[in-house]
Amino acid sequence: MSLLDPIELPKPGPTFMVGAVSPLWGYFSAAAMGGVAYWWMTRWTRPMNLEALLGAAWSPAKAAEAVEEATTAVIETVAEALPPLGGEAAPISPLVALAEPSPVVEAVAEPVIEPPTPAPESVVTAPVETATFAEPDPEPTPTAKPRRAAAHPPAPTPDA
Repeated sequence: MSLLDPIELPKPGPTFMVGAVSPLWGYFSAAAMGGVAYWWMTRWTRPMNLEALLGAAWSPAKAAEAVEEATTAVIETVAEALPPLGGEAAPISPLVALAEPSPVVEAVAEPVIEPPTPAPESVVTAPVETATFAEPDPEPTPTAKPRRAAAHPPAPTPDA
């Protein structure tokens, strides 16, 4: 037999058909999907140092500096491009006016208003009564139980 000879495949028989339509394939696929889900869950829940993963190219400090530089450059170019507004009295651009610090307004302490307290005459006091408790009932004394009559008459005495 050489490598170029055609390979004869066996014809599918009834055992192949039973295996192909077996309900166990559903169970196998459910188990496989559960295993894959568990694998992804264990990968996604591991702690990760993103700064080290992204390298030195990205850091929060560098990102903040880049944003600050970009915003100051945009504000400066817009402020230079706009003509001053306000005529002769106030040649200030709105962007420059926003960039200047606003004057600090001192907070004025408001007087504290306390709720009125009632006058001592208006306070109504009720007389205090002492609590009285009832005496507990005395314990019943045990009484002697009457003897029952004998079931048999007493035996005659020899003196009689």
